Amino acid sequence: MPKHGSVNHTTLKKMQCNSNRQVRDLTFLVNQQQEAFLKMKEQMEAQLSAQQEEFNQILKEFEKQHEVLANFNKEYRALKKRLGRDHLMRLIRLREDLVEDMKEYEKYNKTDLKGYKYTEAHVEELTEILEDQGVELITGVPGMAFNKEEHVALDIIPVHRQEQNELIYKVFKCGYRWAGIPLKKMEVVVCVYR
Repeated sequence: MPKHGSVNHTTLKKMQCNSNRQVRDLTFLVNQQQEAFLKMKEQMEAQLSAQQEEFNQILKEFEKQHEVLANFNKEYRALKKRLGRDHLMRLIRLREDLVEDMKEYEKYNKTDLKGYKYTEAHVEELTEILEDQGVELITGVPGMAFNKEEHVALDIIPVHRQEQNELIYKVFKCGYRWAGIPLKKMEVVVCVYR
C-alpha cells in the first residue's frame, strides 16, 4: 500500500506521458503558427513589393506628365509672349499713324480743330493702353547723346565741332521698350563730326 504523499511508478509514468504529449501538441501548434506566420509574412511582402512596383510606375507616369506640362507651359509662355509682342506692335503702329495725322493737322494750323482733338484723344488713350501693358515710351530731344541700343539714325548731319559729334539733331518718332526689350527704336537724325 502506498504511503500518503508518495506517487506510484505507474502514475508517474502516466503523468510523464501526458506531459510529453502536451509538449508535442504545443510544439506542433507553435510550428503550425510559425508556418502560418511565415506564409502570411511572405504574402504581405509580395503584396508590398507589388504595391511598391505600382507606386513606382505611377510616380514615373507623374514625372512624364510633369515634363509634358512643363514643356507645354514653356511653349505657351513663348507663344503668349510672341502674340503679346505682335499685339503691342499693332497698337504702336496705330499710335504712330495717329501721331502722323496730328502732325498733318499741325502743318495746316489745326484747321479742323475737332479732328485734331479727336486724334489727340486717341493718341493719349493708346499711350495709356501701352503703358498699362508695361510698354515704356523712349523719348528724346535734340542735343542728347545718340545711343545705338535705343536710337536708329535715319539720316546724318555733318558738323564741324567735335563736341556735337553723335548728338541727336532731330527726333522723328519716339521708341518703345517692353520688359526691358526694345520693341521699336527711336528714329532720329544724328550729328557726325567731319
